[in-house]
Amino acid sequence: MSPLAKNKGELSVLVACHSFLVALPTRSVVRLFLPDEVTEVARDGENGAFLGTLRAGTRVCAAWDLGRMLELEPLDSAWVVLDVDRGGRRVSIALRTGVCALVVEVRPEASLPGRLFRARSQAFPAAFAASPYDPRGQALFGLWMDPARLFTDEEISLSRDAVARAREVGAGS
Repeated sequence: MSPLAKNKGELSVLVACHSFLVALPTRSVVRLFLPDEVTEVARDGENGAFLGTLRAGTRVCAAWDLGRMLELEPLDSAWVVLDVDRGGRRVSIALRTGVCALVVEVRPEASLPGRLFRARSQAFPAAFAASPYDPRGQALFGLWMDPARLFTDEEISLSRDAVARAREVGAGS
């Protein structure tokens, strides 16, 4: 479904990302976790957006921080496990986010300028007014996100490789 289809909304998980909300379509969301509900499998430093791998429930996932991916400060309130499709193959990714605000149908209201972000602008094809959805009253706006377009091909490859290595290590123990 096109995120900009007139009068069409999509059920989405809304998460905080500093001063704005991000709508993640539920068709991509596997599960939400609190930080103490996941366990680290392998760490890849704390300086970049890629954090390594973690176990969320029964899944081993590549771990990424949404704030850092957008060149902002890191987030630490929740993990959203996503199935990201690329090239006909899925990879499990745990995206570290701010608090989960709500699960609701979101109707994208406006297209965004292509250069809103220096990186990853293709992942945010539309915006929406945050005030009807933000119980905290702190979000200035909302961005509708396409998880399949958030990650570069190189990041998907890095994620697949990291998950495969973590599974090999786990199988050997």
